[in-house]
Amino acid sequence: MYKLEFTLKQHTPLIHFQHDQAGATLRATEVKPKLDQFIIEKLLEEQNIRFDYYEPQTDGTKKFINAHETFKRKALKPEDKIQKEWLFWLAGKGKNEHVSLDYKITIVSVDTSIKVISEDDKIPMYFGNMGDEYLEKPMSLITCNKLKISLLCLNDLLRSTIKKLFPYFIARSNFGTRQNKGYGSFFFHEDDENGFFTIDHYLKGNYCLRIRQNDWRNSLFVINYYYQRLKSGVNYYYKDRNTGKAFTHYRPSFFRDFMYMNQTVQWEKPWLKQKFFPVTGVLNNPKFARAFLGLSPRFEFKNKPNPSNPNPATYPRFDFGVDVTSETISRHKSPITFKPIMTERGAEIYVLVERRFWEPICNQPFKFEGNGKAVDIYTPANGIDTNLLIDEYNKNLGTSFTAVDFKGVKSINVSITIQS
Repeated sequence: MYKLEFTLKQHTPLIHFQHDQAGATLRATEVKPKLDQFIIEKLLEEQNIRFDYYEPQTDGTKKFINAHETFKRKALKPEDKIQKEWLFWLAGKGKNEHVSLDYKITIVSVDTSIKVISEDDKIPMYFGNMGDEYLEKPMSLITCNKLKISLLCLNDLLRSTIKKLFPYFIARSNFGTRQNKGYGSFFFHEDDENGFFTIDHYLKGNYCLRIRQNDWRNSLFVINYYYQRLKSGVNYYYKDRNTGKAFTHYRPSFFRDFMYMNQTVQWEKPWLKQKFFPVTGVLNNPKFARAFLGLSPRFEFKNKPNPSNPNPATYPRFDFGVDVTSETISRHKSPITFKPIMTERGAEIYVLVERRFWEPICNQPFKFEGNGKAVDIYTPANGIDTNLLIDEYNKNLGTSFTAVDFKGVKSINVSITIQS
């Protein structure tokens, strides 16, 4: 009577470091906070209640008011009947310092498989098996046949809200390490009563990348190419195995052009090259724009051979990295998440745009260090419309594109559709 049960099917592996612990699969400690966040944000959005903003304090500082804080304030001082119920949905009835909804989750996996990632394994878009840190805390690829989730909730209204929103939550969420790049994707198993609907029922209006291959490695290969071409651009140089003929596959960063067209901002790459390498050129309002699509602690620069210009005097070669740090910002996740789903006909990869409050990362200084130098650059003063970015990017790609690897060995044809 007080319990909700869901049966999920896993579509891509979960990357986890606690592989030696009992129940090493999707964790309730990860699912519940994410589900709480999803539910609270949806409730606030339904009532057009503002959250994620800076509130001036009496001492002159500013306090960040997130969804949890806003929800608690409305629950303690309700303005209507709906908000009055929220107090009874909170664990501790609003007296707890940590805001969480009052229900419990248990998760049981069926036929779990655990593969420890070795230093020699090549895992798409995963580089955690490099360096000394990996030896101290190795990660694993975890898969299972079925995942059974049980939620115990004594409040009838909260329980009915969870039942209504959980399908949308699981359709838009991945879990574990590298989740925004497609790892840890789950959706309803055909045995579940919600399995009647396919995932596109819950993701209307979102773009979908479709391929004929229905395995997770090919899906993540496509995600890697699509995202790299968007954020950094691709510049592959390779030789044909049979003829020895040299080829280049160059596609410039779409994000570079998007920022210049929409904000008259030049992305940071030309500025960095002039600061660290023997490169000259015209700079025009350079900013650390790529920070908006997710922070990386390090940038690698490789100026690859140019068959049309082999002269090192006019086309200098370089290959090294710079470290990126900030005194105020330690983490900024990409606002774009990829949700891969394997089907009998191939794979569907949904491109999901997260709601994002940009102010904390706008106009912030970042330090780039390498080759004995340290220089600062600021992020753009204004955030971006990520939905517009994806719309324009997919229009640029057209109805289809071909994802290729940097060796010119592998290629996958991809079609682009939008769910209606």
